[in-house]
Amino acid sequence: MENPTKLKRRRWAVQLALTTGLALLFITALLCGLRGVTLARADPGTLYVDGATGSDDSDCSNPAAPCATIGYALTQAGNGDNIRVAQGVYTESLAINISVTLEGSYESVGWTRSITQYETIIDGGGVINQPVVTIQDGSDGTVLDGLTITGGNSQETGGVDAGGSEVTIKNCLIRDNFADGSPHSSAGGGVTSNGRLTILDTLIVDNEVNEGASGVRLGGGGSHLTMVNTLVANNRGAEGLHLNGGADLMNVTIANNAAGTGRPGINHNPEFGEPVVLVNSIIYDNGWGDAIHVPDPNLIQAIYSDIEGGWTGVGNIDANPSFVDLANGDYHLQAWSPCIDAGTAEGASDHDLEGDLRPQNAGYDMGADEFVGTPIPPALYVDGATGSDTTDCRNPAGPCATIGYALVQAVSGDEIRVAQGTYTENLTIDGKTLTLRGGYTISDTEWSTDKGETIVDGNGADRTFLIHGNNSVLENLTITGGDTPDAECWGGGVWVTNGDVTIRFSTITGNWADCSGGGVEVNSDWGPAHLTVEDSVVVDNGSGGDAGGVSVWHTGAHLTNTLIISNTASNASALRIEDSDVTIQNCTIADNQGGVAVNAYDTDAQADALIVRNSIVWGNINTSLACTVQTCTVTYSDIEGGWPGTGNIDADPLFRDPDNGDYHLAAGSPCIDAGTPAGAPTHDLEGTPRDATPDMGAYEWQRFRIFLPLTLRNFGP
Repeated sequence: MENPTKLKRRRWAVQLALTTGLALLFITALLCGLRGVTLARADPGTLYVDGATGSDDSDCSNPAAPCATIGYALTQAGNGDNIRVAQGVYTESLAINISVTLEGSYESVGWTRSITQYETIIDGGGVINQPVVTIQDGSDGTVLDGLTITGGNSQETGGVDAGGSEVTIKNCLIRDNFADGSPHSSAGGGVTSNGRLTILDTLIVDNEVNEGASGVRLGGGGSHLTMVNTLVANNRGAEGLHLNGGADLMNVTIANNAAGTGRPGINHNPEFGEPVVLVNSIIYDNGWGDAIHVPDPNLIQAIYSDIEGGWTGVGNIDANPSFVDLANGDYHLQAWSPCIDAGTAEGASDHDLEGDLRPQNAGYDMGADEFVGTPIPPALYVDGATGSDTTDCRNPAGPCATIGYALVQAVSGDEIRVAQGTYTENLTIDGKTLTLRGGYTISDTEWSTDKGETIVDGNGADRTFLIHGNNSVLENLTITGGDTPDAECWGGGVWVTNGDVTIRFSTITGNWADCSGGGVEVNSDWGPAHLTVEDSVVVDNGSGGDAGGVSVWHTGAHLTNTLIISNTASNASALRIEDSDVTIQNCTIADNQGGVAVNAYDTDAQADALIVRNSIVWGNINTSLACTVQTCTVTYSDIEGGWPGTGNIDADPLFRDPDNGDYHLAAGSPCIDAGTPAGAPTHDLEGTPRDATPDMGAYEWQRFRIFLPLTLRNFGP
């Protein structure tokens, strides 16, 4: 039997332990009760707020009994907690001093979430000197998600002051906040940060400052901004972004900020030389200043972005992005936007600002919005019959009225499509590389090029086209009515003073130059120049001096499948070539009047060359060809009066009806199959295929085709 003394001691120890445990449990329950917290949490780590049904007398952990205000929930939360906030308006200014996720856009019955259906608004109420959300230093990991943040009003920050913490803002709308900023410029209307800030899938719009950044201001001291799928637009008073630290911006649209202030879209002034990396983004229509202001352009590493004024970098463009309605805040891309499919896949998000998948078409778009639908190839549209010079000309259903206005709206790389009709204009293409294409007919906004004639008429007021400093194309136009002013008497129809210009599928007729180049003049007075004329007709132009048709002066030219007829001049009635390299391939030069038809000469002792191949020079009033340049090579051509060279002939080409302007070859022409395939084009002036033994001249002869009637034949006896 156990010793009684020992038994008493054991019972005493058990009683003491039991009593102590009950006491501790009582104390714990008492303390928790004093805080108004239920020990059993429905979902540990998650708190619930519903302004419509909640009450600030619990620990906010029960979704069936939520709190009423976000501020109270923050007092109940701990590091790492998630606070879910139901839809509604919460008129509060919040201070966050822990790492917490504040998540809006819930309904409060089943606590399901939809960013588009259930809006959670935190409204600062315009209380002076109070941001809507203040995040204190040391609150790293804090997330604001699915919230509308508005009504802030303070000296330094309007919407969100992220302090020096590492903060993420996503799926938010930050709008209509104000920060004074004066007399200093350290304010941010929408967001400020001195730490590491990430902004994803967010709109920052309609905020305002007196001084600072109207959208987002990033302080110095090693701060950094990452921004993806974000729109910063229509913020007022200063630049959209002010960055004193580094930044990575991907698929961001920064537009229509700082209106009327002369401030840029982005002002980058890094404290420690940190760069801004800009990819797949749009910086356009910001104030009156530059799109980007930076002390050293090398600190902006931009690629595949649309930057107003241009920026060096792979894939960058400088073109109107064609927003749906800039004036009313719709920054979706129109179907014809040049930003569609113009981005890069590298590093791009798989969705856009609204959750639409990227890419939608052949490639990734620039900007925060991915265009959904079938894109229309980017171009400008002109229709003198129905257009109006009040648009950007990029909507085929709302074209401009004049080519001149479209040229102002265009940027390098654009194509301008011009409907059939007569346009009485004197046009200058200066410094922009463009394609101007006529001949379009319109049916239900569908533009096709199979029927129409587009006439550009200089009306004798000036030359029809002046092209300077660009590589442009004129296509499917009738260019007429040009006349040179007294002071600059060259190039009546087209004067190319600098650049590489191509004219194709066009007719140049009825133009005049006092000095030279009634139809076309190209010279290098203002820089390197070159002219290409393809599949075109130069007819009935005139010059008081040289070259009724085409003048090439101290530069180069290539003429192919071109008919040069019935031009007049005192010298070189069809073509004047001075100190230039020119190739004439499968051209017909006939019935020009006055001086040598084709005159190539050298005045500067340079190694200039004339090459004539598969061409016809016949029926001109004066000598067909004169050539005194260093290298003059004429082969497989029909030259009236003869010319030494392989394959050359001197025989009537037998034009079908030259008196009535028909310079096709008639049957039996000695020029048929008399050319060489070397250098020959695949088709003729009219698009007819050339065969293995091409003809001389601009037209390939079409053999007769005889279809005999069917005859019944009897097989057998």
